[in-house]
Amino acid sequence: MYSAAFFKITLLSLLTIWAALCGCDHNHQSVVFSNSEKDPTTSGCGNVSVHLSNIALDNLTMDEQGFALGTKGRSLYRIIDKHGNVERIYTSPDPIQGLHVMPEGTIILSTDVDRWSPTTPNTIYRSQNAGKSFEIIKTINGGCALSWSMASDANGNLFLGEYGPRGVGFSKNVWKSLDNGDSWHLIFRAPNVDGVHIHRVAVDPFTNFLWITHGDQAHSGYHGIYRSEDHGMTWARVRDSQATAVAFTKEAIYWGEDTYRGVVTRYERLTQQFETVLEAHSIGYGGSVYDMAVGPHGCIYTPMVKYETHSFLPSVWIGKGTEWNLLLEVPAEENQFAGLTHISTPDRFGVIHTSGYVFVQQAASSQ
Repeated sequence: MYSAAFFKITLLSLLTIWAALCGCDHNHQSVVFSNSEKDPTTSGCGNVSVHLSNIALDNLTMDEQGFALGTKGRSLYRIIDKHGNVERIYTSPDPIQGLHVMPEGTIILSTDVDRWSPTTPNTIYRSQNAGKSFEIIKTINGGCALSWSMASDANGNLFLGEYGPRGVGFSKNVWKSLDNGDSWHLIFRAPNVDGVHIHRVAVDPFTNFLWITHGDQAHSGYHGIYRSEDHGMTWARVRDSQATAVAFTKEAIYWGEDTYRGVVTRYERLTQQFETVLEAHSIGYGGSVYDMAVGPHGCIYTPMVKYETHSFLPSVWIGKGTEWNLLLEVPAEENQFAGLTHISTPDRFGVIHTSGYVFVQQAASSQ
């Protein structure tokens, strides 16, 4: 199902790691990479080099020019060159919980003092001038939109799902705006059951279909994957699942599951069948998949996190189809949540960003 020939990390040299962004008061900061190399994969993904960095950004995404954006605390940053220099472009009143960039460049920020508390409002901001200024376009009471639950399509529709908190009456809704956030209406509501909340809201770039997932109840019907082919007017329940991550390719859709077993399933577009293509727990790893990214050659970068009760190391995997390899083990302490929760697609410089690491993928093997 996946290759047993894992990557072996060989650190050739380590450069000095500079202070993390959370301690910086100035607008520009340079990232320092360490040099490292990996053996080629056996899944057609080519050579991938993994570099340590001092960049520790969350909510990673791309702007319309291909620059990587990310957040730390209340600040929004842009990585501005191939050397990893960043600039702070905005600081919000409250911690940033979500970030999304619409196709034409509108930046959407979601802020909340505590995304799990129903007593703190979730404020949605919009910038139509590349982050120079923001305006409030929506306030959600009793729910909070994260990067994973914000999406937009080629028609200019904007979608917001409420990820947390998870109690009865909270975080069951997905909202739609046809005018960049000037007005909103409800298009989806998950079952009003304790523990159920919206996970992923995503638009398939190949079809413009809208996908929604929700969890976290074990009973059938209280979690699932849903598809709308008409921008949220009608819905079809596609599968019983509590997927938290998704990656779209021309041939298939990959789903990362919210389970300790480190599961990735593949939905074949042609046959409309699901297949489990990775279960990392069977070989000593595991965890939930919060985010995924499509790299060059259609390869899927898949971080896995561990919860406090897990003893395995969090990890990052790479693969496509049924061939997968271990890319990185992430250091972690026992009895603590650990792992990479956000990952970007390649930026204009060909770099894939996560918190504390960058991945650079070279040409795929001709074999």
